[in-house]
Amino acid sequence: MPPRAGFKTPEQGAATQVYVAARRNLDGVSGYYFEDCNPVTPDGPHMQDVALAERLWAVSEELTGDYLS
Repeated sequence: MPPRAGFKTPEQGAATQVYVAARRNLDGVSGYYFEDCNPVTPDGPHMQDVALAERLWAVSEELTGDYLS
């Protein structure tokens, strides 16, 4: 089934993760955000919200804790 207008196929959606994981020239690169196989600077006030990032981390730990222990 083709994706809905404006949505990526599963292959397109996975392309950036596969690219970053497989590129030897990115070994040791950390802290960058990639979109469509390119590093980008996230835009918007929510992207620099430290309190929100800490909350997201805490909730993620809570939700995955049983699986990671």
